[in-house]
Amino acid sequence: MSGYNTDKPTAEIIKHLVPSFTVLIIFSCVLLGKGIFPFGQSTIDYYDMGQINVPLYYHAWDWLHGKSALFFDWYINGGQNIAMAASNQWNLSPFILFFLPVPRAYLMKFLSIYVGLHLVGMTAAMQYFLYKMTPGTLWRYRGIFAAAYGLCGYTLTHYTTPTFLDTAVFLPILIFMLFRLLKDGKYIGYSFVLALSIIISYYLGVIDMIYILITGGAYLLLICSKETRPERAGKLVLGTVMGILLSASVTVPVFFSLMKSSRISSNYDDSFINTVMAILRAIGADQYYVKFWQLFAMEAAVIIIVTGLIRFRKERRETLFVFIFFFAPCALVPFESINLIWHLGSYFHYPIRCGYLIPFSLLAAASYFAGKLQPDGIVSLKRIWHAAAAGMASLFTAAALIFFFRHDVWQVETLFKFWLLFAFAFAVLYLLIFLLRSIPKDIFIWFMLSELVVGAAVGYGKPHIYDRFFSNPEQTGAYVETALDLKTALSLEESRLYRIKNPDTSLNANYGIIMRKATVCGWAQTLSRPVQKGAEDFGYSTHFMRILDSGGTVFTDALLGVRNSVVLASLKEKDCLYSLTGEYGDYELYSLKYPFPYINLIPAELIREDNEGSDIVEIHNELYRALIKGCKKDIAAPGELAEWVYKGGRGDGIIRLDEKINGHKLLYLRKGEADKIIVNKEAVPVPSISEPNNTKYPAWFNSNLICLGEFEDTDIVIDCPEKSEIFSLDIPVFKKLSGELSDNAEITGAEELLAAGNKTLTFKINTDSDGMYAVLPVNPDEFSSIKVNGRKAEGRTVNGMLTGVPVESGSNFVEISFSPKGQTAGIIISLIMLLLMGFIYIKDEQVENLIKKSGSAAYIPVKILWFAAVVLIYVIPIAAFIIHQIVKRIF
Repeated sequence: MSGYNTDKPTAEIIKHLVPSFTVLIIFSCVLLGKGIFPFGQSTIDYYDMGQINVPLYYHAWDWLHGKSALFFDWYINGGQNIAMAASNQWNLSPFILFFLPVPRAYLMKFLSIYVGLHLVGMTAAMQYFLYKMTPGTLWRYRGIFAAAYGLCGYTLTHYTTPTFLDTAVFLPILIFMLFRLLKDGKYIGYSFVLALSIIISYYLGVIDMIYILITGGAYLLLICSKETRPERAGKLVLGTVMGILLSASVTVPVFFSLMKSSRISSNYDDSFINTVMAILRAIGADQYYVKFWQLFAMEAAVIIIVTGLIRFRKERRETLFVFIFFFAPCALVPFESINLIWHLGSYFHYPIRCGYLIPFSLLAAASYFAGKLQPDGIVSLKRIWHAAAAGMASLFTAAALIFFFRHDVWQVETLFKFWLLFAFAFAVLYLLIFLLRSIPKDIFIWFMLSELVVGAAVGYGKPHIYDRFFSNPEQTGAYVETALDLKTALSLEESRLYRIKNPDTSLNANYGIIMRKATVCGWAQTLSRPVQKGAEDFGYSTHFMRILDSGGTVFTDALLGVRNSVVLASLKEKDCLYSLTGEYGDYELYSLKYPFPYINLIPAELIREDNEGSDIVEIHNELYRALIKGCKKDIAAPGELAEWVYKGGRGDGIIRLDEKINGHKLLYLRKGEADKIIVNKEAVPVPSISEPNNTKYPAWFNSNLICLGEFEDTDIVIDCPEKSEIFSLDIPVFKKLSGELSDNAEITGAEELLAAGNKTLTFKINTDSDGMYAVLPVNPDEFSSIKVNGRKAEGRTVNGMLTGVPVESGSNFVEISFSPKGQTAGIIISLIMLLLMGFIYIKDEQVENLIKKSGSAAYIPVKILWFAAVVLIYVIPIAAFIIHQIVKRIF
């Protein structure tokens, strides 16, 4: 791959279209066979695609149509910065322009077409790469290899995160530009494609740069002449730096967002030494089969490569380069330690996010050797052989599909074993084809095509496979259509401020984006741990890096701006505090009878940034007193809002409590474990995702605070875990508080001029006191600029989940804007880099001379870095693996 084709492809345009057209036909047949849109009503989503990617594509749709900010979304987690999600779960690639003409209500269905466009794009990009880099290879070889890239094991296992496919589409273009830089010294195009790759996914962009370091360094050392190495090294460094800086408008805010994310703390919560040792000792991935499935349909490529390595072993430099080219990513499959290093030390369930590099490198290497090997002479029975091969491949395809789909739902491990068996059989078949001289070598194309058809039928769409990860209820995307239906049927008004809640979590965590209705819950990967901790302190359930709708009290709901609840399960608080306002199917819509204003006043001395040192009853009472003081500073709070009923013991058993309830109270319970919590001989529901009638506590999506019911001047008997904590909320006090706050809001005009733009919030509030804070239910991590009466002001975090704005005596007009930290700086860096690249293009000759003079200054560091990377990423982990295996077997 030291040269590339410079001929114009117009004369062979049909040949260039054949691979992409073949992939399109195969994918369309899969959609047709499975009744997936546009050939049916089914959707293509499963696994993470439904629960996190789809809602973020709705956000992308809103941004494209001017209805949302690029990096901020009002509808989850009290308003959240989604810069990290923008460059990891949805992206700024050209592909999102697809959503411009798509009706919003049909976005979920159109994702099947969206995925198909990516597969065709991958094929076309690979076809272009192979055409340019392996011109001596038969066009039909290049064609089947390009199609194999579009339908490779990576797309089968990772298409549910389309961002990964965007990166895979542009990889062949990126590596072609890399070779163009190393061969001809043209680096501007490389910088632009690298910047695009980083913008599409900062995470995969870093991984691509690891591959560029290993491959580019090997090319410099093995292929480039000694005279050109310094210059090429200088251009490689310059082009890479320019690409990184050009992407700064996205990567800088992503960096700041990532640094505060709970993902960082959950990934790297051990010491550096312990993390390194854990990586070196790593043996198997939690989804080992996904790693090996990256080799799907690569048997022919492997046979060709092995043959080429043996046949051309005397061409040491080029053959060694090709070996490094494909071994670098392929080593991630057998060596888990290398896989972890490439994934920056950690991953969650997706064990090989950069798996697109494996089929790319294998197919490119195979195409290179196929061109050098050249097929043997054509025999007289060629057409008969091809007819026979096509017939056999068709029979195998039909038999395999019948066998797969008529089988009961497959356990993923069982399917993996069958795949290993068939992969071995195909490898033997290909070996025989290439060894025997009596048949044309290119009949392997028919069998390889058969593999691709079977893989596509098995892999795309909801799989006929059981796996503990994507079989979890949270992985279904059915809630998307339900959320859209509920919005229409219940006439839910869109709102960036006043929130809706789904206590039984039947709508998952991101339904607010679908409805365009603000929620407390959310799942976009970047939630900070302090905010998540604040939600837990308020009684809300959390799961992984998200806040859930289950839990909380009617007080915390009101404080956070929750006005409605939509539920499958019954609301325990509904009789006294909620009104039924709508029904659709099994869902009921309730409105809170006694809401709080969106904005309330609290004296500065009663502001707490977090809840450290206070239990949930103290948190309720402290906030209650603070709100009362904000209304009427001269009077004491009338009683307490919350009080303990049972504080919890240390045992692990179930106890029976006989309690006297005085007054009109709501009871809440948290902590402990039980198959059932029983109150007055009735089991208390603990609804969870897909289980509205569940009674086991804690539940998968309901693990914190649960309501035991409404009681008034009565005796009750509770069977609960000994470790449980039970407290009461005084209903008359809550109602009175709601009235006081509402009256005060009329006096202060707290909701006058209240308005939320795409990334702004404005309101007017009056107060006759200094030292007050206007407290509003906005994610405290996300405000970036606050102005009060035109002057900058410093906001405060309130109890981990709220935002406090200092206001003065008199009238206050407050303007808050939400922009990710680093966004302005990133845009400036990108613009400066763009201008500099324009200057370099104009002053090309002078820049060339400068690079030639200073190239050696770059070559030596690149050489050192390359050797260090090879040792640290490959030599040490492989040596550690071998030593570990020997020691394990001896001792």
